[in-house]
Amino acid sequence: MSEKQHYVPRIVINGFLDPSSLNKSNVEPYTWISEKKSNAKKRAASNILWERNLYTQYDSNEKEDQALEKFFSTNLEKPFGTFKRIFETDLLNLNINNLEKNGLWDTRPFINSFVFWHWKRTTKFINEIKEAYISELLQDNPKHLVEKYVTTKSMQNDLIDTLINAGDQFEGLNIQNLLSKRNITFTVITNKSASFINSDNPVLRTNENRPNGVIYPDTELSMPLTSKIAVTLIGEQSLMQVRGIRESKIIRKINQSLAKNSNEIIFGSSESLINSLVGFTKPGAIA
Repeated sequence: MSEKQHYVPRIVINGFLDPSSLNKSNVEPYTWISEKKSNAKKRAASNILWERNLYTQYDSNEKEDQALEKFFSTNLEKPFGTFKRIFETDLLNLNINNLEKNGLWDTRPFINSFVFWHWKRTTKFINEIKEAYISELLQDNPKHLVEKYVTTKSMQNDLIDTLINAGDQFEGLNIQNLLSKRNITFTVITNKSASFINSDNPVLRTNENRPNGVIYPDTELSMPLTSKIAVTLIGEQSLMQVRGIRESKIIRKINQSLAKNSNEIIFGSSESLINSLVGFTKPGAIA
């Protein structure tokens, strides 16, 4: 059975829907999407940013194992729905008292895991694993055998095993343990006419001083959670803060960086906003 699996989950895409498409009879809510530098087109969340059996593994009888997809649903997507239900309104209103009272500061482990997994669950990350694996196999095996192997279910199993374990140990360090010390900032757009975009590579990594490896505390990991709220991980003091921004110039610069970070696709709640950023996308490029 072929499984339709989103590499940017629908619950994230739903945070970037065009407001004019909501609460309309006979209209499925939609976002605006540009793929490979195309003009923006309206698309429902169910119809974008997915591939067949992207995370599927297979047992010895070639029966499908959807354990990773179930992990995403149980540990990332459903809890994110709960997070939005409890905190989104107060974040939008910058109501710090309510956020503290309702336990925003206790969400640190979930936020770290959410950003970590959305950094590595993308098709771009998986393809990079695949390319590295093929290069390694070609060192000791004939090309025709490698080409045959990469289409097998065994290769798929190896890819997903590598994806799952990526970051567990890197130079003796566990990435999630490192991220648990990062300062977390929620940035909220208070300008009613402005919004964040997102992309098929939703976690932006930047470092002004050295390579943007996630092991460095001065590497900034940023992810738009909705069209109005983004989260950033940086530093190592385990702090958490909420800040508002309304300056159009700053928001535009952030969106340009998000568009540059995309692999092939950007999406957002406004047709004009997406069209204004198409020129910053680099289809197929490694950010």
